[in-house]
Formats: sequence, C-alpha cells, structure tokens
Amino acid sequence: MELQASPKACISQPLKIRRFMDGLFNVSPIGEYLKLAQANSAQSPLLRLPAELRNKIFEYALTYETQEVSHNGCLRTKARHCLSLHRVCGQTYNETALMFMKNTLFSFCFGSHLRLWALSRPKAQREAVTELMLRCSLYWIGQFGQFRKKLCLGLGLLPNIKKVHLIVRYPSHISDIIKNEKSSDIVGPLCEDIKGAGLYVELFIVWEKF
Repeated sequence: MELQASPKACISQPLKIRRFMDGLFNVSPIGEYLKLAQANSAQSPLLRLPAELRNKIFEYALTYETQEVSHNGCLRTKARHCLSLHRVCGQTYNETALMFMKNTLFSFCFGSHLRLWALSRPKAQREAVTELMLRCSLYWIGQFGQFRKKLCLGLGLLPNIKKVHLIVRYPSHISDIIKNEKSSDIVGPLCEDIKGAGLYVELFIVWEKF
C-alpha cells in the first residue's frame, strides 16, 4: 500500500539516522517530517484504522511458526520479505518493530550460529525473544560438550529466553533402548550447564528419525 503525502509536506533533505539506547531506530517525526507523518496518518486507509485492528493485521503479516536461521544470520525463507513493513513509514515501524521477534520461533543448527545471530541483533530484539529451537544429530554426542558450551553462550545473550526446543535427529535403525540411553547423556549435562550459566530455561527434547 502506497502512502501519499500532501504536496505541501515535501521534504528538502533526508533526516540523519537516529537510534535509541536499545538499538531500535528513532523514527519520531521532527521538523518538516512532522507534516508528512500527519498527512500519512490522515490519508492512509491502513493507518486510519483503529489501533486494535491494525495490530491484528500486523500480527497476521509478521507471525511465523518457525523460521530457520542460516550460519550467516539470514532467514532461509521468504518470511524476511514481510519485514519490509518496517520501511513503509515511521508509524508502521513503531507499531511493528518487535512483533516479528516476539511471534516467531527461530531455529538454529549449531549453538555457534545462535551466538553469532544474537550478537548481530540490537538489545531490544534480543530482549523480545522468549523461545527458540535448536537441531542436532545423535552423531554429535561425542562433541556434545562443545555444543553445550556454545549453546549456553548464545542463550546468555537472550535475557528473556524461557523455552528451548532441542530436536535430536537419529537414524531409523537405532533402537528405543539406545535412544533412551543417549537421551540421559544429553538431558542431564545440558540441564546442568544451563543452570550453571545462571539461566532459567524450560528444555523440551524431541527425537526425530531420518
């Protein structure tokens, strides 16, 4: 949806980028930009809707059940295109800046990927994440100590994280007895590491055949 400003609300020069202390952009209109913002709010069919209805529309556009994050921190699906909503205008940015982070379950393959992704996020986005998913393979058990260490380092960057879903993939020929034995090798040490890092996280483990 294109927002058209009044001809009188023309801008002579772009505004410098401003940020709040939490890393989010400060898009509060000032000076001649104030007239443009007021024109957008008055003329746009979307922005004229009641706030409750706008929020429902925004949540529909910015809510995804699970999004896989690649090693370089990018989303692997087209969901990233919905973030263009942040660039429509200052008002839509203010109303949706953290909505995607709050409503999406992010999935990672390695604890190191989680840490790098968290380090690249501004403080406000890290604080908005309360739940995430990690995937590992049964063959990684021999190196699970390193996995646990990197996982805890990543989780430590997310101050409001409450739930972690750990998906353990294992070959179909593995018996339930062996799987149960390996489960104890995973759950106990991982819970101890999480607790030792001062984190209060609810851990869910799901076994997935391949």
